[in-house]
Amino acid sequence: MKIFASLCLLLALSTAGMAQKKGKSLELPEFPRDEKTNLVSYNEVVTETGDKTALYEKGKKWFNTYYKSPSSVIKKQDMEAGVISGRGRIKLWDIDPKTGERIKTGGIALYTITIQFKDGRYRYEITDIQWKQASTFPMKKWIDENEKKFNWQYANFLAQVDQEVKALIEDLKADMSVAAESAGEDW
Repeated sequence: MKIFASLCLLLALSTAGMAQKKGKSLELPEFPRDEKTNLVSYNEVVTETGDKTALYEKGKKWFNTYYKSPSSVIKKQDMEAGVISGRGRIKLWDIDPKTGERIKTGGIALYTITIQFKDGRYRYEITDIQWKQASTFPMKKWIDENEKKFNWQYANFLAQVDQEVKALIEDLKADMSVAAESAGEDW
């Protein structure tokens, strides 16, 4: 009966795309989804000057500068196939709803990042986003308000993941384009 009452209360409090806590609300981000699997998937094909090998080298350099421990992130490097992929992590924080400041760690989100390279373009894909617990907790369950284990605290985690992934994508694009320009400079 407690579970039923809790579920009814949760459904009554839910509004489309909003998370409420102590008078504050947090809008859930709109996440890009894969059309086939309906799972969250950030991906884009980016046109960039350079052949497959040059773009691969820039991508490899980006991995080595973006991640503190690239050897623990990178799982596959194949210059012939033009692919670098790895498993990254995002530190999550519980946020004080009154001040907006970090209170304590909320865990780790894991994601898979794959970058594929061809002449004149590369494609990034960030998928398989999961909350690491005793076992992993797929992101789909964080988003779905109708999911049995949905918790309004997830709204903070979702916003943090979205913000971090978008910052990663911005950094990747900047490094991939700047590296080509600065490569010709010789001091």
